[in-house]
Amino acid sequence: MQVLWGAFSPQVLQKSMDLFEKDLESMAAGTLDVAAISKLASLGTNGSHAQHIWRDLQKWLPKPKLPSLHYMFLPLYNSVLGRFSKSVPMILPHKLFPAIFHNYPIMFDKLVYGSRDHCRRFWKSVSNSEHFRSHS
Repeated sequence: MQVLWGAFSPQVLQKSMDLFEKDLESMAAGTLDVAAISKLASLGTNGSHAQHIWRDLQKWLPKPKLPSLHYMFLPLYNSVLGRFSKSVPMILPHKLFPAIFHNYPIMFDKLVYGSRDHCRRFWKSVSNSEHFRSHS
């Protein structure tokens, strides 16, 4: 019904059902964390205080071990507004990658490193570049 009313996209429905199927498999294997399901269902006083759901969820989730946002003024151009500057939040790459490497090594391997072969191909492809040759 949520799809028919436009609250969920068909893609969100499919992904939810895929995850639900995995939960059913975990339940059959005896590894489903039922306490987590109950905790999520109880957010915002079981949904009766919807305005508190995000707050409650933030209290329950662990704090990310990533660098703080850095705000930079970037020059922008819009065909109607013309040129202007806007403060844009970003995480600086030279701070982000070490934080992922040290705090989330499994995700670093999955998202950044990939595989040993992938890493070798990368370094081989940049070995003759000007930046690589001038780096000591």
